[in-house]
Amino acid sequence: MKSLNLWVAVVITGLVALPVGAENASQVRQLLSSKTCANCDLRGADLRGAKLGNANLQGADLTRANLRGADLTGADLSGTDLRHADLRGANLSYAKLDDADLRGANLEGANLRGTDLERRRPGEFGGKSILRTIPAPR
Repeated sequence: MKSLNLWVAVVITGLVALPVGAENASQVRQLLSSKTCANCDLRGADLRGAKLGNANLQGADLTRANLRGADLTGADLSGTDLRHADLRGANLSYAKLDDADLRGANLEGANLRGTDLERRRPGEFGGKSILRTIPAPR
């Protein structure tokens, strides 16, 4: 009986110590290997510095994802949920952001050249992209 209790304690302790992440690990691997992950669940994914140029992420859920320093040059982010995503220093040049939800996203130092966001001033984000706030430079 003591060995059973010890085994149960070890299993429970191991489960409690597992890292918690909302992202689907197999979909993260798919994205990194093929640069295609339309409609994927990538909530909270750690994609810091990922090389995702020309990736297809249409309709993906990247809520609270860490994309700091990621290369998303020319990526298709149409319809993507990027609420509260960390995009500091990310390269979004020529990325497609139609219908992307960027509310609360941190775009500090991000390269927005060639996107529909580049041509607008904060507070003038009408059209299809939803962007309520861009953090002010500090």
